[in-house]
Formats: sequence, structure tokens, C-alpha cells
Amino acid sequence: MVVLLLLAASFGYGFLVYSRHLFPYRLVRRAHHAIQSSRRDAPAKHAKDAPPSLDAIRQLANLPYLEGYRPPTAGGVIRAYDRARSEDGLNFFTSAGAPVATLMDMDGRVVKSWTADAQKAIPGIRIGDRQRGHERFLRDAELLPDGGIVAMFDEIGLVRLDSSSRVLWAWGGSVHHDLFVDARSHVWAIAHERRVRPELRHAAAVLDDDFVELSPEGKLLRRISLADCFERSRYATMLSSIPATNEDIFHTNSVAVLDGTAPAGLSAFRRGNLLVSVKRLSTVIVIDPDAREVVWALTGQWYGQHSAQLSPTGHVLLFDNLGTMRLASRVLELDPMTQRVLWSFGGRPGEDLLSETVGFVDRLRNGNTLITESNHGRALEVTPDNRVVWEFDNPTRVGKRRNLVATVYFMERVPRQLPFLTQTAVSRLQETPMPSRAW
Repeated sequence: MVVLLLLAASFGYGFLVYSRHLFPYRLVRRAHHAIQSSRRDAPAKHAKDAPPSLDAIRQLANLPYLEGYRPPTAGGVIRAYDRARSEDGLNFFTSAGAPVATLMDMDGRVVKSWTADAQKAIPGIRIGDRQRGHERFLRDAELLPDGGIVAMFDEIGLVRLDSSSRVLWAWGGSVHHDLFVDARSHVWAIAHERRVRPELRHAAAVLDDDFVELSPEGKLLRRISLADCFERSRYATMLSSIPATNEDIFHTNSVAVLDGTAPAGLSAFRRGNLLVSVKRLSTVIVIDPDAREVVWALTGQWYGQHSAQLSPTGHVLLFDNLGTMRLASRVLELDPMTQRVLWSFGGRPGEDLLSETVGFVDRLRNGNTLITESNHGRALEVTPDNRVVWEFDNPTRVGKRRNLVATVYFMERVPRQLPFLTQTAVSRLQETPMPSRAW
């Protein structure tokens, strides 16, 4: 009888926990999400599961950025390669495994790499609580025609390296997430600036995001406040949705200088304007850097997004981390005139994609899309008819036990024949495969 009473009481309290979200509902829910998100063998189930609560989605979107999130799965570095349908070239990327940018061929062999030491490259930097650990990886990098790179140490600064990884210049500042080198070789990056903004209903100082423009020699040319750009635009009312308790009010995570490719009639997308992803507002915007004003904004179809890009056809591409309101991510291609979704990948059975944070997209010359599933350390090339024709799994391991796949922050496909790569050097370096643990 006692046993039956205990079972009945347990069942009753379990029902109340589920229906009224009593303790330990949230703990169990989080554990369930963590287990589900680590299961790479059942992607279709993510799309079919009942949607988690909005609070749970918000918690996932605000996971801390880590060196690694998932244990490895079976398979090699290159898990799929359809040579006939994939875009030939080399793959340029950074990973959380080391402060290294890597150029890798389609078979997973390292062609060239660049490395930097943050404390040697940027004299006088101080590694505080906000910067600690970020000196161990390059958050972003841009490959330059002469074989050098511009690279970012998250929250620490930017460095310009030559083809032999010698430091040409460095700029210390609280840069984060993304950088972009425009047609004039000017460097654009996102940087925090702590300010008091009482007009945003914040009594204490907040982290306003700025866009910094540097000359090819690394000299600061201008610094543009995102809050100011909103306030002097017709989109100023969007600022009212920023939570008053959140210090990082925008969490801007991508910036790209537009080249003028856009549908006729969209003057906001003129050459030189900035296409920007603002995570906290789940909004993609265009900024006129000369007027310092938001001139276009679109929201409502994604959540916690990253990597807003403009395709060669003038469509907006982005990595929608959690907009399905399920444990699945997707890549969206939209018409900026009509806001119609023209193409997507992810969030459906057979389209395995999940990165709660980070993520990157690159539209290739043949029309395929290279997708970086950052939290899984994975990249995949997808055709317009949603076939995976190339797939990369990062072999680098991180964590105290070296048992997690290192985050891949981005991957871009570049031409195989690069001026700074001699055939002799390529032949020699291609004998070196991707190492199993660290570069």
C-alpha cells in the first residue's frame, strides 16, 4: 500500500511539474535539449519534435561562445565529396583549436596556414576577464590577394599578417565576431564601446556596437555608433524592444560592405552601404555609413541569426540559428524587395543542421551554398536542390580532455589558382593531411 501511495504521489507531482513548469522542469528540459542537440544520427527528429518553449529557445540562442560543444562522431575529415557537382577550389577557415587560419584543399589537405601570437602582435594589450581565452584562437580572418591575411582576436584586436605570418600592423580594440575587407582594402570590423545611453532606458553603461573603418595600413579612419544610426532613422522605434537588463544591447555579429548588387529600386543597397546582422533584435539592417543612419531593416522570419550576406543575384542570405522554434537551424535566401523566402536548407527531414550560436554562409560561383555549422565543427556544400555534395568534419579536438570537436567559425571557398601559391609549394604542402588533434 505504501508503495502504491508513493507511486501515485510521484505521478501526481510529475504531472504538476510538466503542466505548471514546477521544479525541476527547467533542469529536465535543458538536459533533454542538450541530449537531443548532440544526436547527429537523427536529424529528422529535431524537425518533428514539439517546439520547445520560447524561454528555452532564448537560452539556447544565448549560449556562451565555447571552443567546442559536441563530442566527435564516426567518419573522416571529408565525409562526402561529389566532384562533379561541388565547386572546385580551396577552403579558407578559422577554428577554435589554435590562433591559426587555414587554407585546405577539397580532400582535406592543408595547403597553407597563418598563425599569430596576440600578446606579441598587439603590444600593450591586457587580457582581462572578457578577453581571457580569446587569445587562443582567431575569431575571423580575410584572405588578401598578396597571400597575407587580416585576422581578429575576439575582444582583443586586429592583426595584418603577410604570407609568412609576419605582423605588418596591429590595432588593439574590443572587436568581435566579424571583419570585412572592402574593394579599397579598407578593413571594417564590429567593436564594443561602453557608454551610458539613458535614451535606451538603461541607467548603467551598456555595450554599444560601433563599426570601425581602418585604412590598408591599419589606421583608424572613423567609428560609427549603431545606436546613433538607429536613433536618427525611421527605425528608431526598434530600440524600444531592447531589454533594459541586457548590457550587450545589440550583439551585432556580421558586417559586409555592399558592392552595389541589388534589385532595381532598392536604393538602400547602394555600393558602400553596410549590410549588418543584429542578433538581439533578430534583425538584418542596411546602414549608410556617410549619413550614419539605418536605411533598411527586415525582421520576423528568423531568430538569433548570423552571417547576413548579399548573393550575386541581390538576394539576402543568412544563417537562421533558431528561427524554426525547434532544435534545428536553417539557411535562408530572401528577396529583399518582397521578403519572400526563395530557398532554404535545414529544419526539414534529411536536412541535418543545428548550430545554436555562430554559423556562416557563402554562396559559391556555381550556385551551391557553403554552410558552416559552427557548433558541430562541420561545413557542408549544398546544391540548389538541397543535395549535400561536400562535407567536412573538423578533426581538431578541444576541451580539458580533448574530447570535443573544435568550433569552426567560418569557411569560405576561394579559387584553387591563387597568385601567391606556387605550384611547387602547393605540391609539397598538399602532402600534409589535416592532423588529428591540432594544427
